[in-house]
Amino acid sequence: KKEIGIRRACGATKKDILYQFIFEALFLTIIGTLLGLFLANAITIAISLIGKLPLRFSIISFIYAIVLSFLFGLFAGIYPAKRASELDPINVLNSPS
Repeated sequence: KKEIGIRRACGATKKDILYQFIFEALFLTIIGTLLGLFLANAITIAISLIGKLPLRFSIISFIYAIVLSFLFGLFAGIYPAKRASELDPINVLNSPS
C-alpha cells in the first residue's frame, strides 16, 4: 500500500496504478502458464515412459490451457488493481504499516 500511496502522491494517475497491477498479473500468469505447460509435458512424458503408455499431445489442449490461464490471470488481477487505484494517497501514507 505504501508503494501505491507514494506513486499516487508523486503524480501517478489511477489509470497508471491500474495498468501496473494488470501488467504484473499478466506477467505472473504468463510465467506460471509456461512453467505449468513445461511441467505437465515433462510429467506426461515420464509417466508414458515408465508405464509404457502411448503418448499423445493435442495442440488444442495447449491452446485451451493458455487461453484459460490468461483469462483467469486477467480477471484475478482486475479486482486488486481497481481497489489499489481507488486508494487515497494521504490515507495510505498516514496509516501504520
